[in-house]
Amino acid sequence: MSTRRDTYHHGNLRAELIRCGKELLASEGIQNLTLRAVTRAAGVSHGAPRNEFADMNGLLAAMAVEGFEELIALREQALARQSDPARRLQAVLGCYVDFAAAHPGLFWLMYGPHIREREQYPDLLAAARRSYGLLEATVFGFLEAAGLAHARTSELVQCAWSAVHGMAMLFNGRPLGPSIPAAMSFAKWKASVIEFAMAGLVARAGQLAR
Repeated sequence: MSTRRDTYHHGNLRAELIRCGKELLASEGIQNLTLRAVTRAAGVSHGAPRNEFADMNGLLAAMAVEGFEELIALREQALARQSDPARRLQAVLGCYVDFAAAHPGLFWLMYGPHIREREQYPDLLAAARRSYGLLEATVFGFLEAAGLAHARTSELVQCAWSAVHGMAMLFNGRPLGPSIPAAMSFAKWKASVIEFAMAGLVARAGQLAR
């Protein structure tokens, strides 16, 4: 009878460690995530990960890469369903907030301080850039369609990102939102933040034209 250990002879140990790490991150939180706990969940010896990851930091980086890839896939799927530039931007911004709400631990790992020396992990940097690149291209497409091509700047991309990142952090790990009572539902709040961000892009673009 095949066991879980059998699969590791076919090069699946890395994927299994990442999978177990993500599951433990979701259930136990980053503060309780250790390499020993991950190997125990994977059913392998504590020394088994050495050929895959130099240390826990390497495993965290690999988990974050998968997180970015999942976010990218969500954004690409959402973009494929839309042709209007404004709706495409709404979709890309909305996916970000939805992902953060659905995967708070993974989102915080991706954007928080837990991975040291990120520059040592080119796959992580590349995945983060791909996700940002989708946002940038969609913001630029929205501005072009609005006759504001002159405002295709990093400043406006970062402003749009900041709006949804702020909301994402407010809801991170707190399904009911921040401690201050919400004046609207999550869906309404998200829609309002996105509308606010898009109106701000247009307003700021107008200022840049002066």
